[in-house]
Parts: sequence; C-alpha cells; structure tokens
Amino acid sequence: MAEGERADRSLDRLLRLLPPHAGAGDIVDMRAATDRLGVPLPDGYRRFLATYGAGTVDESLIVLSPDPEAPSVMPVSWLGAEQLAEPTMRRWNSPEQGRGHSVEDVLVWGLTASADTMGWLTESKDPQEWPVAVWARQGGGWSLYDCGMVEFLVRVLTAEFDSCPVSDLSLWGAESPRFLNVREEERLMNEGVDPWTGLPDPYAGEFD
Repeated sequence: MAEGERADRSLDRLLRLLPPHAGAGDIVDMRAATDRLGVPLPDGYRRFLATYGAGTVDESLIVLSPDPEAPSVMPVSWLGAEQLAEPTMRRWNSPEQGRGHSVEDVLVWGLTASADTMGWLTESKDPQEWPVAVWARQGGGWSLYDCGMVEFLVRVLTAEFDSCPVSDLSLWGAESPRFLNVREEERLMNEGVDPWTGLPDPYAGEFD
C-alpha cells in the first residue's frame, strides 16, 4: 500500500473513532514551519491539523502545532539541550532497535499527561517514511513504531499494538474518546465551563 493511501485510510479510521467538533482544524503556514524546523512535515500530520488542529484527546494526549505562536504547551520542535542532557532521554527499550539511531533526530509532535514524549525519527529524507518514536516515562526509554502519527493514534485508540506504547492507559482501547482543539478548550474555559465535563468550572476567575 502506498504511503499516501495508508495515511488516507488511517485518517478515515480516526474520523470514525474520534469525530472532530464543529470549528476544529487549524490553518497553518507550512512554509514557515518548514523554514523554522528545517524539514517538511508528513502529509498525515498536515491532514490531521487541517481536520482537527492542535489539541487534546481526553485530557490525556496533546497534539502540538508547528506554529510557535499557537496556544499550546509547546510547538513542534526538536528535543532541547536540557532534554538531551538527561541520560534517561538517551535510553532505548530495545538496544537492538535503538542501534544506529540518534535522539537528536527526533522531532516532537505530541505529549501525554503522564509526561511521555512522542515524535518522528526523521532520518529519512522522505517525511512520509518517518516512524513514530515514543519515550514513555514508565517504559524505560524510546521505542519505534513503523507508522505515521495518525495511524499511531488509531492503533492506540483501538489497542492494536502488542502493548500500550504510552504510560497513560486511559486512551488504550478507548470506547468514546473526545478531542478538543486548543481554541475550543480555551473558549470554554473563558466562559467558566470545564471543557471536559461541560459543568461550571468552580475555579473560574480565581487566577485572572
């Protein structure tokens, strides 16, 4: 199966598993993102941004934006000097899998509430061939998954990997996951509503 067809099929599956809410999707200057990062971004991720945008799945997994001005925890970026200085960030769960790979080639696209890091291993010149690399805080190091980020999300939500690749099990085989774009989450918070329960936020206005 061609990579483009594989990405389309993965997005179709994700749309059924995780329907985007009204107004989801971001317009991103991909040329500016490429200039900032030094590499083009995979088509599957671009399609995800156009459909969903940067945001969070069930308060658990955050998909970042390549726009450094976007309201998210951090933009898509290379691992920073402080992270690279941590010995634990250089460990691989499987020495055989990690042989010949460098964490300097990991471009981060997502985080979890359990402080896991998800990125692409960008060794190939073709971004459609980049596997997903995951550093699980409770897993002991990096692991590689031979799929794009959209397929990775699908396989987490449907529990199709041999084991959950992230420390937080809340999305593993989730029956009715929910996605909120960061703009929608901020809008609800500004209205005094808890974005995830729909109930009035008892802490609304306390930190203004």
